[in-house]
Amino acid sequence: MLDAWARYIFLQDYPKDRMEVLVADDSTDNTLKKLEELKERLPNLRVFNFEGRNGNGIKRQWLIERAAGDILVHFDDDDYYSPHRVSHAVESLQNSDKLIAGCTMLYIWHVEEQVLTKSGPFHQNHATNATFAYKKEYAEHNRFADVNQQTEPSFTNNFTNPMVQLNSLKTKVTEILEKKLTDFDQSEINKKLKNEKIDVTLPGRTYLSGKIHPVSQVIGEVTSIFSEIGFSVEEGPDVENEYYNFSALNTPESHPARDMHDTFYLDRSKDLLLRTHTSPVQIRTMLKSKPPFKIIAPGRTYRHDSDQTHSPMFHQLEGLHIDKNVNMGHLKGCLYYFVKKFFEVEKVKIRFRPSHFPFTEPSAEVDIGYKIQDGKIKIGEGDKWLEILGCGMVHPNVLKNVKVNSKQYQGYAFGVGIDRLAMLKYGINDLRAFFESDIRWLEFYGFDPLDVPTNYRGLSR
Repeated sequence: MLDAWARYIFLQDYPKDRMEVLVADDSTDNTLKKLEELKERLPNLRVFNFEGRNGNGIKRQWLIERAAGDILVHFDDDDYYSPHRVSHAVESLQNSDKLIAGCTMLYIWHVEEQVLTKSGPFHQNHATNATFAYKKEYAEHNRFADVNQQTEPSFTNNFTNPMVQLNSLKTKVTEILEKKLTDFDQSEINKKLKNEKIDVTLPGRTYLSGKIHPVSQVIGEVTSIFSEIGFSVEEGPDVENEYYNFSALNTPESHPARDMHDTFYLDRSKDLLLRTHTSPVQIRTMLKSKPPFKIIAPGRTYRHDSDQTHSPMFHQLEGLHIDKNVNMGHLKGCLYYFVKKFFEVEKVKIRFRPSHFPFTEPSAEVDIGYKIQDGKIKIGEGDKWLEILGCGMVHPNVLKNVKVNSKQYQGYAFGVGIDRLAMLKYGINDLRAFFESDIRWLEFYGFDPLDVPTNYRGLSR
């Protein structure tokens, strides 16, 4: 409390060289030592040790008798005071024929709770010691009782002596404002009660909710699975340049994917194109940062193809993991975990067939076992095989193109069609229906907006 009291004293706008500060202290700790240190900043500070002497009235009378000034202003160590406390009290008493001043409002600062509370307002001649200010001649005829509590009545003749009100205008304005706010709140409540009537006999209103598209749902499911094992999500532009889409990925000039009947080029020079896969995101990520990398890149891709299982625009997700000592075993474990979690089966048959991609070596196609049961595909069992994705170890030339030391770092990459995953998991037969904007189709295959995929409560309904 001493720190708060000292702060209020130092903040006073009354000239410090014209203030005499008297302190009566009865504490047994190091408060006296702190008070002595304050004398360097308050030359007129005088401290009296009252250890072992009881009674607030005795202390106050002791200080009054030793004060040299004509006007005395009280400060308590646990109350709040404005910077104008002293100057306002002096001005009010000098301009009045009354001998004592006080305030009907009392503000108390609770140090431990850091809360400011108020008491009052009381009647016009009522005040507490915390707000007292008076001319010294008043104290010659009025004394504080020699007790510890309730010394104010004896000093004010039971609050009958005429008193100058400090901050009386502010107190009055505050009262008026609080009353107006209360009246306004009450009038608003009455207005709402009068005008906002509810007819409980009316039938309930029908609220229509939208549906989450299966592609959006599957992206959420796949992202949730891979985030659980440390993958982060990266994105890139749909319009790419030739370098990021082909050259940096070790795709030679003669590769069939570069032909115009497979790729949508946006200029005659073939420098700009619609990306054919999300692999350019891997290149951009590796160029802008340093290994290790562990990312997935979902997004739209474009190829010149259209039939029941192909669309000129489709969605793909590619993954990349580059680090020291990453090998084919890590790739197999990652994809096995993914397939089990996505299709929500405990056991799944999975095989890796040798294949070729220009950006991986060795490369593989991943097949999963399935069977036809009651006219539906059942994933994980049976003697039939279904291709779902391609993968492999990142080619050293790709690492060289992004300035990664292939002798120190290696890793794997994989790519999977998001639309194809949705078709397999949710029994959708025609890929073209994904993009026809048929509200009836979406009502049937769509997902509730609150059906957010998580590994904890289940990926799908």
